Amino acid sequence: MNRKTFWSVAALRVLLYLIAASQVVGIAAGEEAAGGPPDEVAQARAAYEAAVQAAREAEAALVPLREAMQKADAAFAAASKTANDKRRRATEAKDLSGEPGVQELKRAEESLAAAVKELAEATEAKPPLDQALAEARAAAQPLQDAYDAAEKAAREAEAAAKAAAEAADKHEIAAKQAADRARALRRAADSARMALTRLQQLQQSFQKQLELATAQIARLEAEKKPLDEALAAAANRVASATEVAAQAEKAAQEAEQVAKQVAEDAAKSEDEKKNAAAEAEAKRKAAEQAKAALSEAQAAQREAQKPVDALAERLARPNQQKSLAESTLANLAKQLEAASAAVQAAEAAAQEAEKAAEEKRKLADAILAAAKAEPPAESDVPQEIRD
Repeated sequence: MNRKTFWSVAALRVLLYLIAASQVVGIAAGEEAAGGPPDEVAQARAAYEAAVQAAREAEAALVPLREAMQKADAAFAAASKTANDKRRRATEAKDLSGEPGVQELKRAEESLAAAVKELAEATEAKPPLDQALAEARAAAQPLQDAYDAAEKAAREAEAAAKAAAEAADKHEIAAKQAADRARALRRAADSARMALTRLQQLQQSFQKQLELATAQIARLEAEKKPLDEALAAAANRVASATEVAAQAEKAAQEAEQVAKQVAEDAAKSEDEKKNAAAEAEAKRKAAEQAKAALSEAQAAQREAQKPVDALAERLARPNQQKSLAESTLANLAKQLEAASAAVQAAEAAAQEAEKAAEEKRKLADAILAAAKAEPPAESDVPQEIRD
């Protein structure tokens, strides 16, 4: 048995250890991850222990073979060295001494033959070891196949776990985005509702202002009615006095014109002249009286106008307030209509977003729970494999 054969057997031993360990890890992990029955796991562990035992026995069997190989190698090396030395010395002795050199050469050749025989015996021991190695490899092939299948299943499980984790992350991000959108829409709906409430409060405030202004206008209009009537009566008196004064002035002027003509007429007597002058004077006096009455009527009209003007000033502010309240209320009515529609739309959008966010959160939690399924406990794996 040479060194190459020995290291092949040693490599086989290491291979048996690795295959047995990987087989048990793959089978145990696969059975436990799939929820397999405990007896199958026990069978896998038993197979592993049997493989380990076989490897240990193979290792024990290698010890005497290794020692025999080492001894054979050492004997062959020593015999080869001795034979070569003796051949060299025999050749030298034959050349120098003749027959003694021949005898020495014969002994050296005999020693060489013995060394060659030992080497042949060691070489003959190699085929059984090669056969044992081939049988061990054949026995290990099913374990290797099972290991390859378990490794493939592990890679597929790892890929599935990675895909599940990525899906969980994706759905978690989607759930957070949906929650953020739902919160934003809820804030928008609350803001729209607050704006609607403020508009309603403004509407109520301006409605009260309109009612107060209308009531005040009604009271002032009630006060204004008799004043308007008094002013109208004063205006009528002024109109009458104006007409009377105009007629009296005309009559006075005509009488004065007649009196002047009579006074200049030489044919008129003194009595006629006096009568004409007296009549003109009387009509002038009547005209002056009519003017005085007109002045009094105008003064009375001015006095009657003062409370009307004062009341008109008092009416100006409530009228302005009423006009402002009416225009504001008309504008608020349009704004309230738009705000009510906005509140309804915002509330519907917020509710829809909240529902979608809740559904996405449930889906993300379910996927995350599935992705976080616990793997087999380390204590379930044999110590030899974990080492």
